[in-house]
Amino acid sequence: MPEEARVLSARIWRPMLEQAAREAPYEACGVVVGDAQGCPLRYHPLRNAAGRLDWFEPDRRELLQLTMALEDAGETLWGIYHSHPRSPARPSSSDVEGAAYPESLYLIASLLRPGAPVLRAFRIVDGRVAEVSLVLET
Repeated sequence: MPEEARVLSARIWRPMLEQAAREAPYEACGVVVGDAQGCPLRYHPLRNAAGRLDWFEPDRRELLQLTMALEDAGETLWGIYHSHPRSPARPSSSDVEGAAYPESLYLIASLLRPGAPVLRAFRIVDGRVAEVSLVLET
């Protein structure tokens, strides 16, 4: 059964796409923080420690500190975000292999078409990928 559509407000998705544009041609990354009820609250950018054009790896120290702070605050890791500056907004094989948070959505922004980024959401569990409908509020 398909998952219900997820809604992101502009105060969350706009900073994600702005970061992606700033950091291109490198992949940008970050997380969407959610509340205990599963509602997205805010976007938190992270440094991409990979140092490669075709790969993202959130800075481990930053991610650990953020994860601990979220736990202390009763918040959740609603979504894991990264951009694909030169490829479609769908998980690559390495994205699927590296998916370690089955309870979180994976958000991918494609910058293939200048001025018209595409943001999509996926659930990745045990190597299986399912797209989740994403509604971007303005």
